[in-house]
Amino acid sequence: MIRAACITIFASMMLFLVSCQNDQPAKEPLTNEKVKQVLHTIPDHFKKKMRLPTHIPFKPTNMEAHYSSLHKHSYQQDYVQNTDHVVYFIIMEGTSTFNNLEKIKLTSEIDAFYEKKGILYWNDKKNDVHYLLSTVDHSKQKQYKLTKEQLVKIAASAVSLE
Repeated sequence: MIRAACITIFASMMLFLVSCQNDQPAKEPLTNEKVKQVLHTIPDHFKKKMRLPTHIPFKPTNMEAHYSSLHKHSYQQDYVQNTDHVVYFIIMEGTSTFNNLEKIKLTSEIDAFYEKKGILYWNDKKNDVHYLLSTVDHSKQKQYKLTKEQLVKIAASAVSLE
């Protein structure tokens, strides 16, 4: 009887440990205080549509954010590495058409479109927004460019702000 109780306790502990390993903490979008200040100014109806990346293939030394509601709502977040390399992540209201570009499956519901100069576009029709993800190299070498795979990984890492 004691043996059966010990086996039951051991089995319960193992199940608990396995279930704890599967509970991954929710990933948060990459932001800083300046970005959070801008995010607080965005109307809830647009903020609910937004998704921001949790992954950038380098550690940003700075992040900037810009919000506009001039014609349509738009948001741009810049991930900067040592002022030379910048990843631009842009969200705009409305969907867009992307012709003559390479089609890539981003999720089961969303197709992205890749432009060879290092730009990835996609629509989120459910939320009536479209995205643009690109990189710019301000260094003298002009050699820094994210690969298509890196751009897709950034885009796929985007999570809702809620």
